[in-house]
Amino acid sequence: MLYNRSLYRFNESKWQSISLRLASIARGKFREFHPSHAGPCHDPDSVGHLRRPPLLQPSRRSARHALLRHAWHSNCLEGKFLDYWNTNGGLPVFGYPITGVANETNADTGKSYPTQWLERNRFELHAENAGTPYEVLLGLLGKERLAQVGRNWQAEPRESGPKDGCLWFEQTGHNVCNQSGNLGFKSYWESHGLKINGLDTYAQSLQLFGLPLTEPKMETNAAGDTVLTQWFERARFEWHPNEPDEYKVLLGLLGTEIKSAGSTPAPTPTPTPPPAGNPCDQVPAPVSARIRPGNCISVGTPLEFDFYGFNANEQVGFWLTSPEGIIIGTKQTGNIGPSGSVTLPFSTSDLWPGMWQFTMQGVSSGHQSIIYFLLLDSSGSAPAPKTCSNNLPAAQNGVMNPTCLKGSTNFTIDGYGFSNGEEIGFYITAPDQSVADLGPLSDGPLYADGNGNFRIYGRLNGALLDAGVYAITFEGKSSHHKTIVYFEGADN
Repeated sequence: MLYNRSLYRFNESKWQSISLRLASIARGKFREFHPSHAGPCHDPDSVGHLRRPPLLQPSRRSARHALLRHAWHSNCLEGKFLDYWNTNGGLPVFGYPITGVANETNADTGKSYPTQWLERNRFELHAENAGTPYEVLLGLLGKERLAQVGRNWQAEPRESGPKDGCLWFEQTGHNVCNQSGNLGFKSYWESHGLKINGLDTYAQSLQLFGLPLTEPKMETNAAGDTVLTQWFERARFEWHPNEPDEYKVLLGLLGTEIKSAGSTPAPTPTPTPPPAGNPCDQVPAPVSARIRPGNCISVGTPLEFDFYGFNANEQVGFWLTSPEGIIIGTKQTGNIGPSGSVTLPFSTSDLWPGMWQFTMQGVSSGHQSIIYFLLLDSSGSAPAPKTCSNNLPAAQNGVMNPTCLKGSTNFTIDGYGFSNGEEIGFYITAPDQSVADLGPLSDGPLYADGNGNFRIYGRLNGALLDAGVYAITFEGKSSHHKTIVYFEGADN
């Protein structure tokens, strides 16, 4: 069945209609990535004999093969990583590349991704998210560095509560404040963020830096400077009061520090799992909010959210966080009304099992209301991890996301190279090479768009898949051009 976008209406008389298109999240490896320049770059235009490195030098290649090189190293940024670097902050935010691209295992997920380390962060290429803003993801280097030096941020005391003029993060119990007038950690956090369409500036900053993990305190960095320091999930902020205003806040060289330590960072400590048979025990309590009929319910159960504690008539933004940690937001804000509160009906019919989070934040007050809810599968259980071999053939002229599926799993398929507007047929081949009937992939005939491409938002309609590799073949009725994508059934 077609996976249509869901439309939620906030207080019909005062709120604009907004559409939250829920991102499809891969639960299995998409395919191996073989970068065209995985090792040292051989660029005849690069300069390697300068006494000081330039900022980063673009070569005279075409834009498609644009290259950035650190003049003192053989490492370069190119392709998706270069585009991401340029778009989201460049040198001050990420620093120079300090390694080439290589497949590395992420300590938290246990999966391997094409990875490149920079002075201040780590880029991971997630081919399963191709065509979305989440194709390149950042490492949680703040968490990883703290774990590497044996510092448990979860054991540090929470602050007593919000401070005037600061950003308060209830999730971790810390404020982010400025240090001198309008200069400091708060302004820096708010003025930088990942450029993702559909997210407001707060959500963009959250994607780039993450939540604060500590309160500010004097610490000595790797260069020997003792400076006011605050740690975040993906960064470390340092206050350098004697520098010019634009350099008073600097980001720590976490990538360099982790790599220089000579060992793989320890995975982030995980909470003790709840007792077997009690998945609802893991749902956190709401913050300045209520949820009805409950916070642990089956997929499809309609909910009502009450958000309160905002200033009268304040503009508020909001976003949804999926079980995989992807933030789905909206550009619009809404007026909360004279009571500083709002009740929101919310449908779960297009969501999938796992822990979800809905956050609403006041634009002027910074106040947050947060609701957590756990969606259970049809058996009344929290979702079990999916297992796939991740040994798939490379897709041809298309992308499927995710590629490790169970019954009733949402997915997207993109195909390209067809004649403009032509009708496209398709069939599914099961692991035993028989033609499989898994239900319709669309609500009617499938056609290419004006550029010869198509996209399907689909769901395997309750089918319980056998383990093994499936293929979906799409063929143009007039051009006979084919798109072939592969996926695995994860059920035992």
